[in-house]
Amino acid sequence: MQENWQEIENIFLDLPNYNCFVCSPFHSYGFRLKFFYDPDEAVVVSPVEPAKDELAGFPNVLHGGFQAMLLDEVMYWAVQHFYKKIPVTASIDVEYQKIVRTREPLLLKAKVVKVLRGRTFDVEGSIESDKEILVSARGRYVVPRLEDFKRLTGLTDVPEKFLKML
Repeated sequence: MQENWQEIENIFLDLPNYNCFVCSPFHSYGFRLKFFYDPDEAVVVSPVEPAKDELAGFPNVLHGGFQAMLLDEVMYWAVQHFYKKIPVTASIDVEYQKIVRTREPLLLKAKVVKVLRGRTFDVEGSIESDKEILVSARGRYVVPRLEDFKRLTGLTDVPEKFLKML
């Protein structure tokens, strides 16, 4: 981890039933990732080492679905960090360029590249190893309206801190 990275607060820690496979520290099988802001590159980053053999597709190869999930998550956190919004994924396009091994230190990176109407964000992300891009992605993220957020989360009372992010 770089000295100048600044940890991004996980705003969901007190959300009832919060159990995200990637970022929840409470998920018993998940990645439990923390995300950081890298001011040198103006990106959101997270180091990860997928050391669980259960995450492999082929032996010693991180399953492509997990790769896409990690990219989706880091791209979400880029929107949340830079724009203080809670978006949902509208679309994601993943390009698998090189093999991603399990038990290999990786770096997730993401940045917002375009904002449309203040509620829609185009984001780019990558999975890297030794500064080499192994997988890249582009995604579109949309901030849901309050009623849609309630339906999505099952919350009837949305915490105040989330209301200003919708």
